[in-house]
Amino acid sequence: MLLVVSAPSIAQENPFSFLTEANDLKHTYSGKINKIIDGQTLLLTDGKIVRLTGIDLPIDKTNPDFDFSFQAKAFLEAVLFSQSSKAGRDIMVYQTRKAEKGRINRMNHDLGHILVKGLKTEAGDKPELWLQGALIDKGFARVYTEPTNPQLHAIMLSQEEKARTAGLGLWAKDSPFKMMTPDQAANHLGDFVILEGRVVNAASVKNNLYLNFGDNWRSDFTVMINTSQRKQLSQQGISPTSISGKKVRVRGWLREYNGPFLELEDIHHLEIIQ
Repeated sequence: MLLVVSAPSIAQENPFSFLTEANDLKHTYSGKINKIIDGQTLLLTDGKIVRLTGIDLPIDKTNPDFDFSFQAKAFLEAVLFSQSSKAGRDIMVYQTRKAEKGRINRMNHDLGHILVKGLKTEAGDKPELWLQGALIDKGFARVYTEPTNPQLHAIMLSQEEKARTAGLGLWAKDSPFKMMTPDQAANHLGDFVILEGRVVNAASVKNNLYLNFGDNWRSDFTVMINTSQRKQLSQQGISPTSISGKKVRVRGWLREYNGPFLELEDIHHLEIIQ
C-alpha cells in the first residue's frame, strides 16, 4: 500500500509535533494576520501575502453551496481574528528548507504551511491549529501538492480520507467534486478530478509509463507517469508491472488524448489502494 500513514488529529493535546519535527520544513518567520484575502490567501500586517500550499479549494460557480473558497474564508475569519479585540492572531509560517525552490509562487506570494497560536478552547488550554489540516478536516479543501511542495502529503491525504468517508463538504453525495470512476472521466475534461479505479494494464512507451483503465487505450481513461516519476516509484520499490491490476487513486487535470487523459504532476498524486 502506497502513501499510508497514521495522522494526528488537530484535536490532540499536542497536534503539531509532526510539523515542528518535519525534516523538510523550516519555520522561516512569524507574523500577525491583517486580512483574509480569500480562503487560501492571507495578508499579514507587514504586507506579506502568504498562500496555503498543498491544498485546493474547489468552486462551483453555479451553486453557492459548493463555493468552498467562500466557506473557507468565513472559517478563517472566525479563527484568525480575536472575537473580543477583533485583532488578527499571530501565526508561524513553515516553508521548504530549500530557499531557492518552492517558497514563492509566480504572483510573488509566499507559500507555506500555517500554524496559528494562542487559540483558546472551552477547557481553557491554548492549542495550536494547522490551517491546511483544519480546512481538509472540514471538507473545504482537497489535497493538491506540487513537486516543489510535497511536504505533509501523507498526513493530509489521511485527513482527506476521513472527511471523504464522513461525506463532509466537497465530499457530500450531491457535490460535483466527489470521487469519480474512470467511466465518468469523459464528462469532466478540463476539470481537476480525484478518480479511483483499477489499472487494467501498465505499458512503457519511450520511458514514460501509461496506466490504462480499460481494454482500449485509444478511448479509455489513461494516466501518464513520466521518466522522473518512474524513478521515484522505483526508489519506493514499486515496479511498473506491480501496478497492473491494482486499484489506484489519482488526482489532476483531465484532458483529451486518445480518450480522457491525466498527466501526473506529482508522484504523490498517485495512491495505490490495493
